[in-house]
Amino acid sequence: MLRRTLAGVVTFALMGGGLLAAAPAAIAAESTEYVADITTIAEPPNDEAESEVYNEWHFGPGSGRGGANEVVQQPNGFTVDAGAQIQILKGNGNDAVSPFPNDGDLADPVSIADLAAGLDIVASDAANITYQIPVFYTTNPDDEVYSFTTLRQPVGGGSWVSSKAIGTDIDANQPYTLDAIVAALGDDAHPIAAGFLVYGPSADVLVSSFTANGVTTHFYPEPGAATNSGSGEEVFVHSDEIRPNAESYDGWHEETASNDAALGSFGSVAGEGEDEFLGLQVTGKSQLIYGYDEDKRPANSLSQILDGGFTVNHQAITEDYNLQTQIPIVFYREGMIGQQFTTLRTPIPADGVVSPAAQWQTSRAIGDIPANGSASLAEILDALGNYEVLGHGFTVDSGQVLIESVSFNGYEHVFTQDATVPDDGDDDGNGEGDGPGEDEGDGSGDENGGGTGEENGSGDGSGEGTDNGASEGNNGDKLPNTGMDPTIALAAFGLLAAGGAALAVSRRFAR
Repeated sequence: MLRRTLAGVVTFALMGGGLLAAAPAAIAAESTEYVADITTIAEPPNDEAESEVYNEWHFGPGSGRGGANEVVQQPNGFTVDAGAQIQILKGNGNDAVSPFPNDGDLADPVSIADLAAGLDIVASDAANITYQIPVFYTTNPDDEVYSFTTLRQPVGGGSWVSSKAIGTDIDANQPYTLDAIVAALGDDAHPIAAGFLVYGPSADVLVSSFTANGVTTHFYPEPGAATNSGSGEEVFVHSDEIRPNAESYDGWHEETASNDAALGSFGSVAGEGEDEFLGLQVTGKSQLIYGYDEDKRPANSLSQILDGGFTVNHQAITEDYNLQTQIPIVFYREGMIGQQFTTLRTPIPADGVVSPAAQWQTSRAIGDIPANGSASLAEILDALGNYEVLGHGFTVDSGQVLIESVSFNGYEHVFTQDATVPDDGDDDGNGEGDGPGEDEGDGSGDENGGGTGEENGSGDGSGEGTDNGASEGNNGDKLPNTGMDPTIALAAFGLLAAGGAALAVSRRFAR
C-alpha cells in the first residue's frame, strides 16, 4: 500500500502589504510543464486505484483528505480552501521496479538526497505545507516486495521525518537529519514520487508551482502572448475628448484623483487659423492614459511592443516639467492571491523617443523590486509573471509642457491640427478683385499694384478678388490657394500667367 505525505523550502518577503513568494532558493529548473486545470487531475478513491495513475499528477487518497472539491483554479495557480487538507504528487516510474538487485532497472536514478535538495514550491503561505518524497526500500535481500515510507520536511526547512519506523534507528514521525534517514534506509532505497501536502490552513492558500528533479510544474495554463496592435491610422484628439476621470477606462482619460491637491490641468491650444491646434498643453500634475477595450489588451508582449517604438513628441514650456511614460498593467504573479496592478514609468527624453533599454520604475513592489525602484524592463517583466497591458500614456508631475503626439503599438494619436482653409475663391477665375485691373482687363491685376488678384489670376480686371491668399505687390509673397502640390502649383501658376499675357497680346492685335 502506498502512503504519502510531504515537506519543502520557500523563501518569503513581506512587500506591498502581503506575503510574496520570492524566487526559488533551490536548484534551477531544467524544464517546465503546465497543468492547466488542477480540478481535472486524477482523484483515485483508494491506494489500489492510485497505483493505476501513480505516475501522473493526482490527488493522494487518505482519510480526511479532499480533492477537486477543496481547490479552486486561478490564473496563477490554485487555491486550497481554508481548513482543507489535500495531497498532490506525481510518480517517476520507480514504483514498478523489483527488489535486489535494481541496478539499471530504475526509471529515474535520482538519489533521495539530490531529489530533496532540488525541491521547491511557490505559494502564498508556506506555514501549512510540507514536501513529500515517497520511498521504496528494503534492507533484506530475501524480501520479495519493497517496504514503503514517506519522507517529509516542512516548507521553509527543518528536520526530516519518516512516516514509518526504519529498522531500530529511525522512529516514525520523529525529527532526524536527512543523512541519518538515508543511512538507515540502506543501499536499496529510491524515491518513487515527489509532491506536497497542504493541511488545514487558517486562510485560503495559493499554490502556483512545484519543482522536483529539475522539472518545474506550473499549475495554470501556459501564458500566451498577443500584441493586439492598433490600426496605425492617425487620429486627432482634442482636450474635450479626454474624460476627467477613470470611471470609464477605454479611451483617453485623466487618472489623477479629483481630490488630489496637486491636480493640474490640460487643454488644446488653438492656433491663429480656423480649427488649428498647436498641441495639448499640460500644466501641473496630470496622468493621461489611453485605455484599451478589455478584448484588445496586449498580453505578455510589452518587450516586443516597445521594440516597435514608443514616442511622445512634445515641446517644453517651462524647464521644470517632468514628463514620463505611463503603462498600466494588471498581472498574476506566482505566490500572490488575486489580480495585482502596477504602472511602469521611465523618463521621456527631449526627442520623445522612449528606449526599451532604459531603466524603468514600477509603482508597486514586485518580488525583489521595491516600489518606485529602478530595474531593467526584462527584470520587471520576469517578476510580473502573466500580465496584460491596460493602456498607455504619459504623466506630468510639475511644470508645463505641450504634447504634440503619442505613438505606441499602432495607436497614432495627434494633438495638433492644421488650420482649415476656407474654399471661398471662385474656381473659374471670375471672382472680383478689390484692386484696379489693367485697362485692357487682362485679369492679372497691376503687377506692382497693391490689389489682390483673384484665385487663379484671371479676374476680369475690374471686379473684387476673393483670393484668401492675397498677393501684395510683385504678385505678393505667397502662392494663391490652389490646393495643389507646391511644385505643380508653381508650374500651373506660371502657365496661367503666360496664358494671361498671350490673351492680352491677342487683344492688342485685334485693335
